[in-house]
Amino acid sequence: MTKAGATSTADGFFSHNAEEDALSKNEFAGIGFSQDYRDWYGGKVHFRAQLRDLGSEEAPKYKVVLDRPELGTSCRFSRRFGSQSILRIKIPKDTLNRPDNKLVQFFLRPFVLSGKVFRAFYARSNHVFLYKTYETFNGNNVLPTRTTQLNSDLLEFINWHNPLELNTRQASFSPLSCLSYC
Repeated sequence: MTKAGATSTADGFFSHNAEEDALSKNEFAGIGFSQDYRDWYGGKVHFRAQLRDLGSEEAPKYKVVLDRPELGTSCRFSRRFGSQSILRIKIPKDTLNRPDNKLVQFFLRPFVLSGKVFRAFYARSNHVFLYKTYETFNGNNVLPTRTTQLNSDLLEFINWHNPLELNTRQASFSPLSCLSYC
């Protein structure tokens, strides 16, 4: 079953493969600058997950369970950095509303998925958004190793979207609210 506006998982894999091919040739292909894929833009494959609590109320023990990728609408972040760069994790409301849920501590750590390192950068409602950084995982530690130009560290990613030195009068860091559409 797919959400409104989304298509099947099989179509999502085709789109993701085309996106990976386009981005490997041109880091800006996802925003529409591809000679090989005219009239195409990326960022349409949604990577989502659900947070599950396997512990008790006194001692939460969290597990992230991946959902199947789906096609849907794109957002500026996934077009620029690729669909695979954004992971959206849904948190159950009962977990979110529980006092001392230790979610902040859980999401402050790096997440490793298929050897790629993701870091939480934004939370809205009952979702936390993770971004794939250039860091790598060697089996024991997270290492600050840049493997491609497409990836960046979390601060570079945020600065790309909202250069803080150009927005010194900004009251709070709310410009990432557009991620609710990802």
